Amino acid sequence: MRLDRLTQRSQEAMQAAKEIARERSHTQLDEIMIFHPLRRDHIREIVQIQLEGLRHRLIVHARLDLETTPGAESLLAEQGYGPQYGARPLKRVIQKLVETPLAIDILEHKFQAGDVVLVDREYGHLVFTKKVGAVAAA
Repeated sequence: MRLDRLTQRSQEAMQAAKEIARERSHTQLDEIMIFHPLRRDHIREIVQIQLEGLRHRLIVHARLDLETTPGAESLLAEQGYGPQYGARPLKRVIQKLVETPLAIDILEHKFQAGDVVLVDREYGHLVFTKKVGAVAAA
């Protein structure tokens, strides 16, 4: 039933857009996509995808592994999402809250090759610690 309503709304939107385009220009529209607002679980998945990319880069270039707690992921999701822009700000938030501080810690030799860095949330900000007894993935 819901899919039928979405299909009907999509067809109605396509027809309205074609009429507007016909009135304003000679361009042809092939398809219209209707986007729905992202839900919290979508944002959380996007955070995990972005962090997995960072984790891969750390393994390849610094031989460090990265683990994040649900609290850390929640903080990134909260700060990386806005109703107007969706998840667009997320990459900048990850750079600001994870990549830059972690890069500084690496340059200051707080973490070395083979370490597993644990990212956690404490009092509304992220903290980085070496996970004891863990060895980075090869």
